[in-house]
Amino acid sequence: MNALQQGSTGVTADATGLTADHRVVWARLGRLEALCTERSARVTALRTTTTTI
Repeated sequence: MNALQQGSTGVTADATGLTADHRVVWARLGRLEALCTERSARVTALRTTTTTI
């Protein structure tokens, strides 16, 4: 039974206490954040190089 099912409210930002499933989720969130940052940077660059008539 995991901590959520047991009713535990402990939360940690330290990856050492995470299960393998939680580590996968954190890794995916990190990749998603990187993709969003990259896309945002591309949109910003596109806007600054586009001229209006």
